[in-house]
Amino acid sequence: MANAFREYPEYASGSRRDEARLMRTVDGLLCKAGAESVYAVGLADGRGIAVKVEDGNPRARAVVMAAVLQHLGIDNEEIQSQTHLPLLGGGVEVGSVHPSPNLFS
Repeated sequence: MANAFREYPEYASGSRRDEARLMRTVDGLLCKAGAESVYAVGLADGRGIAVKVEDGNPRARAVVMAAVLQHLGIDNEEIQSQTHLPLLGGGVEVGSVHPSPNLFS
């Protein structure tokens, strides 16, 4: 099943979600988001990552996972794009979700 997810990530998450984009751009990565903002990633080297956003709101989920991947030395253009989520008001950015500077302290 892991190979099927990697080959066809849209079947695991849809064609426009952050999980599909990560699986397409990070060799060997397997990931799946779940209810209440849970996110699990398996890396090609056997390491696993699981995050849970405490309030269950999914908007921070991809931002946190991107920060964790960067912290582990895994980075690319897609991961960088997921470390910032603009919050719009009337079509204009009025704020953003981004990793806390204290995330790894």
